[in-house]
Amino acid sequence: MSPNSTLEPTKRDALQLILDTSCDGIICTNSRYEVILFNRGAEELFGYSSSEMAGKPIEILIPERFRAAHRDYMKEFGQPSEATRYIGERGEIVALRKDGSEFPAEASISQSEINGEKVYAVILRDISRRKEIEDELKASLKEKELLLREVHHRVKNNLQIISSLLNLQKKASKTEEVRKAIEESMNRVRAIGLVHEMLYISADISEFNFQEYMRSLVHNVLSSYGCLGTIDCSVEIGHVPVTLDTAIQCGLIANELVSNCVKHAFTNGHKKRISLAIKQVDKSMAELRVSDNGVGVREGFDPYSVQTLGLRLIVSLAEQLGGDVSVENRGGAHFCVRFPVNGGDKL
Repeated sequence: MSPNSTLEPTKRDALQLILDTSCDGIICTNSRYEVILFNRGAEELFGYSSSEMAGKPIEILIPERFRAAHRDYMKEFGQPSEATRYIGERGEIVALRKDGSEFPAEASISQSEINGEKVYAVILRDISRRKEIEDELKASLKEKELLLREVHHRVKNNLQIISSLLNLQKKASKTEEVRKAIEESMNRVRAIGLVHEMLYISADISEFNFQEYMRSLVHNVLSSYGCLGTIDCSVEIGHVPVTLDTAIQCGLIANELVSNCVKHAFTNGHKKRISLAIKQVDKSMAELRVSDNGVGVREGFDPYSVQTLGLRLIVSLAEQLGGDVSVENRGGAHFCVRFPVNGGDKL
């Protein structure tokens, strides 16, 4: 089969050269879907010669189970109202070789008229190797995900062991001051362990629910102090782009600030409220706020000069984030930690 004889000789020769040298299979059919052109690329793909395919229905190149759907598609595609499908709009199909073997192909189809007769042109490319590579990559990613999930599981278990050892030490301690210090350390360990626990049980290990993490963390802190139900606590977490490390540091900061509220903010006789909010304030900065309606902080309070372990941790963690800490009295204490965020690092 040769290109249309009505073409000028130079154009016809150029078209023949394209057909002969193309690695893709190029097939043309008439309006009855009978093959009128079958280039060398198509011969190599399917195992038929050009003369074997002349006048044959194109559907012999399609597995039996797909032929009815192919006929319906071509009928719809050939309607006058159907716009021509351009070369760039490729779709994946399953093709059938002469020897009966099947292979995945990428195909595009177009239609036009030559000498008053509708002609369909199909360009096909064997994508078997690409599919194999995709399957290998999927298997490799799955294996790495399982390994990473196991790492999170082991880290979580190891942190649980540490927490259990601290709990034993707390029970053996003779002074309330030591017991409280150990309980605070246990809360810090739990804050870290909660991240690994949530990643381990997550359906998609690449997706970490930062909002749920912070809500669970606050619940755990209140539970550890026996305050569930006695303190009205609200948690509002916006869509903040954070890395896993940033999430852990924010969790530790929130753990310290909420713990401080529980221990120092309230006196008897009024309804106790704590709020935790994290939001992005502009393209590059976010803030973590913990507020209460308690007694507030003393006049001239400077978080950078206080030597208690909890506040030293808060300041140190904020500096690791590249941020800063501020506090104000406004119907209670309002702590704010501002830190930079990167939109490309969102969990």
